[in-house]
Amino acid sequence: MPCLVLTGHPCVGKTEFAKKLRDQALQHKSGLISSVTIVNEEVACVDQTKSECYVTSHAEKSTRSSLKARVDRSLTDDPSSLVICDSLNYIKGYRYELHCLSKATGQKHGVIWILNSSKVAQDWNQKRSREKAEYFYTEEQMKELIMRFEPPDARNRWDKPLWRVDLTPASEMQKLSSTETVVEEALKQSVYNMHDLSEAINTDAAPQKIPQTSAASTFKKGSGFKESRPYFKKKDIDTETSENFKTENSNRDKEIEHSMKTAEEQINEILDSFLMDVAPLKQGLSTQSHVNAQSNVLHDVDSLTSQVCNAIVAAESKSYSGSKLILTQFGEPSIQLACSRHLPLTELKRLRKQYVRWVAKSPPQDTTKR
Repeated sequence: MPCLVLTGHPCVGKTEFAKKLRDQALQHKSGLISSVTIVNEEVACVDQTKSECYVTSHAEKSTRSSLKARVDRSLTDDPSSLVICDSLNYIKGYRYELHCLSKATGQKHGVIWILNSSKVAQDWNQKRSREKAEYFYTEEQMKELIMRFEPPDARNRWDKPLWRVDLTPASEMQKLSSTETVVEEALKQSVYNMHDLSEAINTDAAPQKIPQTSAASTFKKGSGFKESRPYFKKKDIDTETSENFKTENSNRDKEIEHSMKTAEEQINEILDSFLMDVAPLKQGLSTQSHVNAQSNVLHDVDSLTSQVCNAIVAAESKSYSGSKLILTQFGEPSIQLACSRHLPLTELKRLRKQYVRWVAKSPPQDTTKR
C-alpha cells in the first residue's frame, strides 16, 4: 500500500488537497490505484477538535500516536491501495517513523510539502472560526505550530522523494518581496532552519563566486614580507552583482510560474512521478520481522549436520568415485546424493560450519521436517 505524507503549516489547504489527490489517484491513467484511505485527525481523534489535539504537548503526543497507529493499520502489502496521511507532520523524527512503516511493508513512500502564504493561512483560520469551529486554531497555537515546523529536506532519505506544492493565490504571490518566495518565508518563520535549508531548496540558484587572486607574497626592502590582497575591479563587481540579480529574478519567475499551475496540474505531475518512477522501499534489518525459533534449534542443527557428514563418509567408503551415494541412516525412503568427486572429511566439516553459521542468522521455524 503506497503512502503519501502531507506536511505543512496549519490552514494552508492540506485537507482540500488530499481530497483532490484521492479523486485524481482513482482516475489516474495508469490504473494502479483502486482504493484510497485518508488518515487525519478527524479519523484518528473523533472525539476532539483540531485545537484540542494540539492544545498541550501531551495532547500532541497522543494525537501523533493515534495517527501513526491508524496509518500502520491501513498499510498493507496491496500495491493498488493508497494511504494519504493528511496532518501537520511537522516533526522530522515523526516523518521518519512513517517512513519506517512504509519500509516494513515494502511499498512506495513520498512526502508532499504544501505551501501557502502566512497571511492566507491566517485568513482561512479566522474564516473557520465562523464557519467550522472544530477546525479552528487559536492565534497562539498557529504561531507556535508554525515556529516549531521542521521543514522537510530532500537530502534525508525519509523525506525523499519530496514534492513542493504552492497553493498561494497569484494576488498574494505578487505581494511578497522581490526576491522572497513562500519557501523562504516558511524557513524564516521556523526555528529549526539550522542546516541552511535555503541552499538545498533553492537548487536552481547558482552560488555566488568571488574573484580570487594568487596568495603570492611580495618582499619589500625594510618592510619584511607583505601578503598581497585580492584586487577587485569595479567592472568585475558590477558584472557579478548583475548576474546575481538576474539569477534571483529568474528563480523568482520560476516560482511564480510554478505557483500559477492549478492544483490539479500539480497533482497529475506528482502522481505520474510517484506511481511510474518511484521504486518501492526495501525492507531493512531494523524493520524485518524476525522468526521466533525454538531455543534448542542450533543444538538440533549441529547434531543433525554431524550425522549427515558421518553418513556421507560411510557411504563414500562403500562406493566408487562418481557414483550415487545412498544414505540409509535417516529412514525410508533413503536419500540419494550425486557426487562427481570424492569429498574429504575436512571439506565436509568446513561446509558444515558455514551452514551452522547461516542457520544461526536465519533459524528455521520447524526443525522436525526432513
